[in-house]
Amino acid sequence: MFPRHYRLHASSEIKNVMREKRALRENGLFLKWKHNKQDVSRFAIIVSSRVAKKATDRNRLKRLLRAALFLRKDFPRGLDVVLVAQPGCAVKKLSDATGLLAKLFHTSPLFAP
Repeated sequence: MFPRHYRLHASSEIKNVMREKRALRENGLFLKWKHNKQDVSRFAIIVSSRVAKKATDRNRLKRLLRAALFLRKDFPRGLDVVLVAQPGCAVKKLSDATGLLAKLFHTSPLFAP
C-alpha cells in the first residue's frame, strides 16, 4: 500500500483529475493525470464491478497495479494520477501489470525525453 501522502483520497480530487482531457488507454487500462502543486505524485486506482464481479478479484487487481506502480522509480513528481481498469483488463500476475504499465508509460508524454 502506498503511504498516505501518495494517495488521492477525496472524491473531489479524483473528479478533478477525471475532468482533465489528457488520457491514455492500453489493453483495458485507462490513465488520466493532472499536474498538482506538490512535490510528490499521488495515485488512485479504480476497478469497478464490471471488470470483476468478485471483490477479491477487484482487490487483487488493485494490489497488482499498486505494486507495479511502486516498482517504477522513474515516475515524475507533481502529478495526480488515476488508473481505471476497464472490462478486458488482462492482468493476472505482477509481470502482466508491470508490462502493461510500461507500455502505457512508453506512449505517454510524461516520460518523453
